[in-house]
Amino acid sequence: RQDIEQKLMSKGSSQYKVVCSTNALGMGIDKPDVRFVIHYHIPASPIHYYQEMGRAGRDRKVAWCILLYDPADITIQEHFIRNARPEGKQYDMLLALLQKNPQGLRESSIMLTTGFSQKAIRTILADLEEQRFIEHNLKSRIYTAVSRLGQMDFSAY
Repeated sequence: RQDIEQKLMSKGSSQYKVVCSTNALGMGIDKPDVRFVIHYHIPASPIHYYQEMGRAGRDRKVAWCILLYDPADITIQEHFIRNARPEGKQYDMLLALLQKNPQGLRESSIMLTTGFSQKAIRTILADLEEQRFIEHNLKSRIYTAVSRLGQMDFSAY
């Protein structure tokens, strides 16, 4: 595999007319003479699509990006989008927990009390901190609720 990658990436190499790859390898391709990028499935987001199609035409000559997909692919991506963030009630539950514990809590205590996954807890804590509903003491690693009026702005995510 490394040999093929080296040959593909070597300057002036046009030995390969077609390369099929995952997006992980594709994102590593920095060849100016790529004429086509063909997606067989819908990328994870418009940003991913933009980055991936940017592999083509780096020499500023005409290049094409083609997206092939099955309508069922849209359903799969919608599922990932819906499940990318915890539910609003989880935010409410975690914030209520911190409000009931004015001394604050560590992430591990929050995880044991709520039963939420570490990923969900970290996402919620980061979002609550960003919107100034909580504070995080980096030294003690304690999260505390802040007296604040208002609702969580989920449109930011």
